[in-house]
Amino acid sequence: MRAAELFDLKDRVALVTGASSGLGARFAQVLAQNGAKVALVARRLDRLDVLKKTIEAAGGSAIAVEADVLDRAAMARAFGAAEEAFGTVTILINNAGVAHADRAVELSEEQWRRVLSTNLDAVFFSAQEAARRML
Repeated sequence: MRAAELFDLKDRVALVTGASSGLGARFAQVLAQNGAKVALVARRLDRLDVLKKTIEAAGGSAIAVEADVLDRAAMARAFGAAEEAFGTVTILINNAGVAHADRAVELSEEQWRRVLSTNLDAVFFSAQEAARRML
């Protein structure tokens, strides 16, 4: 088997959170380059639109969906938009995340809860949403 066959994602649908920059944008591009149709999800729609155009210019398929991973209803709508455009999401890249820049001893409870909510809760609830739809 050739490497290209291992990574052939034709007819697969991917949803990438945090797709507006950094690793999320790169994951989305690589998925599209390998044949996946990609739902780009993040809070910054203007950046998603630029990435969508880049993917389409390279021959890929993508939609841009503005959503905050902390908003479960918005994420359900993002999955719904992906399904409407391409079919059931079969690949989930839970990329959205936050870090704190403060020293741990200076980190407020509110800041800590935001880190946990984004990096743990949102990941779990997005995976749960994906699994429900795949089933």
